[in-house]
Amino acid sequence: MASCGTQQEDFRNVLELEGEWQFALDSNDVGIEKQWYLKNLDDVIQLPGTTDSNKKGILNTDTTLAHLNRVYKYEGAAWYRRKITIPGNFEGKHIKLFLERTKPSQIWIDSTMVGSSNLLQSPQTFDVSQYLSPGEHYINVRVNNDLDLTPYGNVHIYSDDSQTNWNGILGKIHLEASPKTHISNLQVYPDIDNEKINVMLEVENPLKHEQLEITLKVYKNFRGETTELPEKKFSVGYEPKISLDYFFCRTGKLVG
Repeated sequence: MASCGTQQEDFRNVLELEGEWQFALDSNDVGIEKQWYLKNLDDVIQLPGTTDSNKKGILNTDTTLAHLNRVYKYEGAAWYRRKITIPGNFEGKHIKLFLERTKPSQIWIDSTMVGSSNLLQSPQTFDVSQYLSPGEHYINVRVNNDLDLTPYGNVHIYSDDSQTNWNGILGKIHLEASPKTHISNLQVYPDIDNEKINVMLEVENPLKHEQLEITLKVYKNFRGETTELPEKKFSVGYEPKISLDYFFCRTGKLVG
């Protein structure tokens, strides 16, 4: 784990978005044209969840044993809308919207479209820093599970033979506020022969800091027991990509 010169409790603030959202099916695909992102939606849905789990869509009468049987089926666009209150401690921070698992999506904050994503097997994240000042806002998410949006056809992530072609948002759903100078990518590479790990960081630095204070914390998990190893501090000149080495000996003690 790495942080840039700040206490852990001040480094990241999370606003959870689980719970009840406004909801509407958009089977005729008119929501964008009619600006549904500006309107309250007539139905509600629980997230994380899917249209299936919330009994939205078309009741399925197929009783085949050849594949999974969904009780409620739906393919197309659906809208998810929620009113939120941004706390004061988010002001001046980098704010990220995190959707752990969903289908192709488009995001509006209030009246502004802020981004889209076609990621299916990894979290979708959106930089919403410039759209969320402290106070009340609306988050609008349009999710489209239309098979035409995948270039691979009826693959496992859509197939009724595996996880089915669900529409919704699963897993963690939250807003995360962190300092404007923040780690945007972190990768760890073990080097067993030299008894170390190499940590590669990509750092966003809009405030133009020339020097960064970075602390590496490493945890060892063995037979269900987690041990925190000695932390190592670095003072490095800013580069968009930074490489750091954490050495440790066989006893787990830091040696360099």
